[in-house]
Amino acid sequence: MASSFKAELTCSVCLDLFQDPVLTRCEHTFCRRCVLEFWSQQQRNMCPLCRKVCPSALLLRNRVLDGLLETLRQRDKVQLCSDHLLERSLYCPEDQELLCCQCRDSPRHRGHNVLAVADARARYKVRGGEGWGGVGERP
Repeated sequence: MASSFKAELTCSVCLDLFQDPVLTRCEHTFCRRCVLEFWSQQQRNMCPLCRKVCPSALLLRNRVLDGLLETLRQRDKVQLCSDHLLERSLYCPEDQELLCCQCRDSPRHRGHNVLAVADARARYKVRGGEGWGGVGERP
């Protein structure tokens, strides 16, 4: 479900999460910058998906999607997994990597001794301070 959810929040032009999402006349959503750049390379303003002609004056800000994306960006401050859009609340010392609960159960980490981030912080700070790799901190 998370991957299809993420796909719905991804611009089909830049393949990243929408930035300043706008609706075209044909009701497709793109980043404002992406659709304007696409149009600057065309003779006519066509939708990048369905190729229908779209007057540039009819780009409407997608406020609902923009609000949803802002909520996700706020959640990102708690380290969201890019694959599952779940909080990365676990630490795998073997791979020195933050994980979500679905990543923990993946074949790559199966059998590893995974710790809660808070426990990993406490354990590695006690053992030598800086050698713990900044568990749970953003670069």
